[in-house]
Amino acid sequence: MISTDEVTKQELNRLPSWASVAFAAQCAELLWPCYLNLPADMERWTVLSVRKAIDLAKESAQEGRARDLVKPETVDAAVEAVSSATNQRAGFREMSEAAKCAAEAAFYALRAALSHKVAAMYAEKAADRFHYAAVFIWPHLRGKARQYYNYLLGLAECNNWSKDTTLPREIVDNPNFDPPPFAKWPQPGLHTAADKE
Repeated sequence: MISTDEVTKQELNRLPSWASVAFAAQCAELLWPCYLNLPADMERWTVLSVRKAIDLAKESAQEGRARDLVKPETVDAAVEAVSSATNQRAGFREMSEAAKCAAEAAFYALRAALSHKVAAMYAEKAADRFHYAAVFIWPHLRGKARQYYNYLLGLAECNNWSKDTTLPREIVDNPNFDPPPFAKWPQPGLHTAADKE
């Protein structure tokens, strides 16, 4: 049975492509704070790869084009490195699981940006990793992805977003996402990637 907190692929298919990319990036962003508590000797490239993947997915959603300054294979390798470097250490097992979920969500967010026409498929995978972490590791995050999805869907519907609508920074770059009252949501005037050309 699917939890009401869990966002499904059918729901994600209702979002424009770049909104799905932003959603996937937000799933990773919400888990990012776990990296602040990892062992101090964690290889820096692993942390930077995950952070860069999140940032590039966000930038892609804003610009309407894939930013591929880090390769998915690098992020995939970071997932394994994070897991192996932390899960054998006393006191870090829970944080390791959260970090692995964050890295996997970042990987899928980057994949969504690079293949934005099927972004919902990758966004669903990012949502799955977020949901696992929220249920089993960080319960204080439960419902956050659902809130962000509802926010994006509401914006898409009230602004008549097309499948190519890009998102302004204030919508995409919101690490701790706390949805504003509906009356304060950005209103018509958002643009599509085609409008910028």
